[in-house]
Amino acid sequence: MVNEKFAATEKDFEIFKEEGKKWVEFWGLKGWDIYWKYETTGGLKYCAQCYIRLEERDVTMRLSNEKLWPEQPDEENIRRSAFHEVCELLLGRLGVINRSRFVTESESTEAEHEVISILENMIFANRDKLLGD
Repeated sequence: MVNEKFAATEKDFEIFKEEGKKWVEFWGLKGWDIYWKYETTGGLKYCAQCYIRLEERDVTMRLSNEKLWPEQPDEENIRRSAFHEVCELLLGRLGVINRSRFVTESESTEAEHEVISILENMIFANRDKLLGD
């Protein structure tokens, strides 16, 4: 079927949560209340989402249960998504600060995702060594 989309499963969510917790620990992201949810990303059409409330020091990590993936996600897709969302938390304060200055939101978001992609590619080449799996 043309343009068919796929949903992550509850098993994928367990992998997402397990992987995300490893990266939260790896980066030492202490002092946050982190909620892991398998639900819609609120109409944003993201496969996964990191929603940060900076002042409250809480974050909701979501893996969407909607059919948003262009193909059925495999374990690496899910693990990379968890990593990506934890990097959003890692850079979250920077993002909030950048968006409050004389930079457009899209420029700031693009810069954040550029760094995340660099980290993702470098670290995933050595993931098993870094996490001891």
